[in-house]
Amino acid sequence: MPQEFISWEGHLFGMVAGVGAARAMAERPAPRAERPDDLQRWELDEPWLDVDTRDWDI
Repeated sequence: MPQEFISWEGHLFGMVAGVGAARAMAERPAPRAERPDDLQRWELDEPWLDVDTRDWDI
C-alpha cells in the first residue's frame, strides 16, 4: 500500500546495494590445493571447507 513520504525505490536500491556490497566484501574460498589436509575438530563445521566427514573416526 503506497504511503506518502515513503520511497519504495530507496528501499529497493538500498537492498540491491547492500547485497552487492556483501558479495564484493565476502571472502572467497581458497582453491582446493591450498586447503589443509590435517583439519582440527573445531574446523570441521566450517562450510567453506567442503569436507565429507562421514567416514572419519571422530
